[in-house]
Amino acid sequence: KKSGGSHAGRALHAKIHAGIVNAEFRVDANIPLHLQHGIFQPGKVYKTYVRLSNASGIVQSDTKRDLRGLAIRVFSTDEQGKESINDLLMTSAPVSHARDVRQFMEFAKTASARPAILFPVRLIFAVGLTETVRMLGNIFKY
Repeated sequence: KKSGGSHAGRALHAKIHAGIVNAEFRVDANIPLHLQHGIFQPGKVYKTYVRLSNASGIVQSDTKRDLRGLAIRVFSTDEQGKESINDLLMTSAPVSHARDVRQFMEFAKTASARPAILFPVRLIFAVGLTETVRMLGNIFKY
């Protein structure tokens, strides 16, 4: 309702700056042995989608202060032919608001629920008061 849209949009990173669906994720052929895990195999090339966006759940002017995000979706196939997706997420903040995947998901779920005014209260119930204060401090600092 707040964005004036006719349908539900994204809860976070609503405004896309660039979406690329024909990208490639290339792993350096000389990647050190201690980094060779999962998709990070020397010389591998993967089909990739890339999305650059603002962090806000509301489409707004780029002049408004906001975090910026980069999402990279890497499509891979293992030796048995099983396909998988690996999502690499980055923001312009020097630290993540979430300590781990669970906190990240709790933040996203509570941020997308309505009414938005209850977001901090829902987050307290999801991750606790101390973590809520820390997470919101990280978000509003940048």
